[in-house]
Amino acid sequence: MSQDHEPVAHPPSLFRLGAIALEIGLTSFGVSPLPLFLQALVFKRGWLKESDFLIGSGLAQLLPGPITGNLAVFLGQRLLGLLGAVITLLALVTPGLLLTLILCPIYTQAVTLPIVAKLIHGMTLGMASILFGMVLRLLSKCRPTWQNWLLIGLTIVPILLFDQPAIVVVLPVLLLATWGYRWRWIT
Repeated sequence: MSQDHEPVAHPPSLFRLGAIALEIGLTSFGVSPLPLFLQALVFKRGWLKESDFLIGSGLAQLLPGPITGNLAVFLGQRLLGLLGAVITLLALVTPGLLLTLILCPIYTQAVTLPIVAKLIHGMTLGMASILFGMVLRLLSKCRPTWQNWLLIGLTIVPILLFDQPAIVVVLPVLLLATWGYRWRWIT
């Protein structure tokens, strides 16, 4: 095993991991849990290396299905195996599922109210700012070179400007990045 993938020296208990995922599930309703998981599992407790988290985050985004669920499964499995994956996923998604079931009938009645539209707009801006902060933090770890910025541009421009599906854009860029690392064009 490489140094980045060694088992965690002091893994959490199943109960503790589930409690953290439940807390994140309760506090991230409407916002991405990625920065919360990064803070809780990597920076605060040191249960995962940042490189492991980045790998999991990348896989979660490439795999089909919801990114949040994919990430929860990766993190839980990485820390405590299959049972950790199941508990982390269930603890994370159950609060959102229950709140959605409760709030959906209320939302369908209130969506036409101007105050609700403003509230949703504010939540969207808040989520965007949290994600932007996480992107900046992750970019600072990537040793930005002109090649990395080129890959970022080749990913962002087609998605944002030409409304291309992410998978259609990300896979060719991933292949280009792999080729670039292989031939030492990208460092």
